[in-house]
Amino acid sequence: MPDIRNDNDNKINNFDYRNDRGKEFNSFLTREDALARDLAAGLNDEANLGFYLSVCRKYPEEVLWMIYGRVKQFPERKIKKSKGALFNYLIQKHEKDDNRN
Repeated sequence: MPDIRNDNDNKINNFDYRNDRGKEFNSFLTREDALARDLAAGLNDEANLGFYLSVCRKYPEEVLWMIYGRVKQFPERKIKKSKGALFNYLIQKHEKDDNRN
């Protein structure tokens, strides 16, 4: 699987934006942008999209999907704060474990 962090030409999804005057213009989402939006939406944490964008730029896609899968399988009743907070914790744990090796 290609490392999306170094793939600047890999554009997907045409996405409509509006500038400050309400005029529409088109832009293209990168794989990182689309992945960040998918993660934020799947974890019901769209308010923290900036966090997901930053982790999508820092970690390989397969690591993020692995952690996302773990969060989604975690029983709701055992999550103390939110799925987004658990995702953040597991990302930090992964980084700490990765640095030990």
